[in-house]
Amino acid sequence: MHANRIDIYLDGDNGVNIKECGQVSKYLHRRLEEQGIDIGNYIVEVSSPGIDRNLSELREFKKNVGRKLQIKNNQNKLIKGQLIYADAEKLLLAMGNNKRETVEYVHIKEAKVVI
Repeated sequence: MHANRIDIYLDGDNGVNIKECGQVSKYLHRRLEEQGIDIGNYIVEVSSPGIDRNLSELREFKKNVGRKLQIKNNQNKLIKGQLIYADAEKLLLAMGNNKRETVEYVHIKEAKVVI
């Protein structure tokens, strides 16, 4: 039975492919073996975090400019719109009908790309 689990999530501004995940997995297995750790006692999974994850870093927002986001603010109000700009303090959404809404990160409870 595997008592220990190591989950590694890779992300990058240009995405991550399965080959890169495999390379990191092999590297981790080698390093564990070099340290004398019995890898039979571990489950090691390397993957990308997935598009449906919560966005939290500025680079994640910048990477998703042009995509539709669904944001839940601190009052649990849902805001949907196309992300057109992101800086260190806030983001700007196009809401349709030429309406735009600025949302400061401190007011965001959850932000996800709409699939």
